[in-house]
Amino acid sequence: MDLYLFLGILAIPLIFLFWISYFQIWTAGWTPTWKSDAQKIIELANIKEKETIFDLGCGDGRFLLLGAKEGAKTIGIEMDPIRYLISKTRSLLSKNRGKIEVRYGNFFNTQIKKS
Repeated sequence: MDLYLFLGILAIPLIFLFWISYFQIWTAGWTPTWKSDAQKIIELANIKEKETIFDLGCGDGRFLLLGAKEGAKTIGIEMDPIRYLISKTRSLLSKNRGKIEVRYGNFFNTQIKKS
């Protein structure tokens, strides 16, 4: 019984480490854009209301929030479950939540014909 408990407790951090390393080593990893740079990019894009912005690999959702703040409908796609949950939570807590959509999945397997 003690052996099973020990193995169960040991398995949890090992699974977590494997999961984290998978997304950092075998995918592109995550290097978030600085908030000041993201704001400048949104300004330079000259986003207008009723436009749709796609953020492929939306990470923590900062471009989604900034685009929605400018009045655009924003759609983010994220394949990392933790970052998906972070961006989904941030979008639900935003006052512009009606303009933000966060999808879980690989953007190579997602239809984005609207763009």
